[in-house]
Amino acid sequence: MPVPQAASDTNTFSNLNPDTSDADVLGGNSSRVIWGTNVSLVDARHAMKDFLVNFQRKYRMIQDGELEEGMNLPADHPAMAREYVEMMKMMLELSITPLNLDARNLKAYPPTRKLWHQLQAYPNEIIPIMDVAIKDVMLELAEKKMAEMRLQVSQQQRNAPARGRDSSSLPPMLSSDAPTPGAPSPAPFPDIPNLASEVDNSTYNVRPFGLDKTINLRELNPADMDKLVSVKGLVIRTTPIIPDMKEGKHTP
Repeated sequence: MPVPQAASDTNTFSNLNPDTSDADVLGGNSSRVIWGTNVSLVDARHAMKDFLVNFQRKYRMIQDGELEEGMNLPADHPAMAREYVEMMKMMLELSITPLNLDARNLKAYPPTRKLWHQLQAYPNEIIPIMDVAIKDVMLELAEKKMAEMRLQVSQQQRNAPARGRDSSSLPPMLSSDAPTPGAPSPAPFPDIPNLASEVDNSTYNVRPFGLDKTINLRELNPADMDKLVSVKGLVIRTTPIIPDMKEGKHTP
């Protein structure tokens, strides 16, 4: 006869505690993690790329109670839009490098629940991984855009009228106009910008916002060290960061 188990006191995501251990069992297959954390470089990078490519607005609408889970929506419904794909396409077109990331969307997307926890608990490790994932997706979008542009140019070249010379109606070509033997041929797509190279030379940064909890500056405590917190207040004055020590010398 099975013995009933007592209820566990372990924290769960339902109480919105970013220090919960439930994230340890949510997603991820890699056993190699950064020392002192539960962050796997492979799993976190894969989860972020999956979020950027596959997140749809419907997940957030379901979390906010604006849409019922399991509803069949047409492909052209606004809830089916891939919000971050469109955002990154705009970034590619305008050469913008920062990406504003709503943490509530991470929480709403089931495969990134663990990443949502890790962003708050280990921001020093997670945010650089997110930056790399953004660049990976931007490179894929740039290569896809360049391929579409090449195809478009090829179609235009095929549809353009032939520029052959009719010997009966045109004068003979001058020897100075004839192509030099052995000279390099012109580039097949001279007007296509190298978007992939531009992305590769750029540095992308994620700007997370939208945490569940906002605290006052006076309520900060040592437990918030090395954590991602949201502070609400009015900025009345800013000063440069004053380091504790600029230069130190040790004499035996």
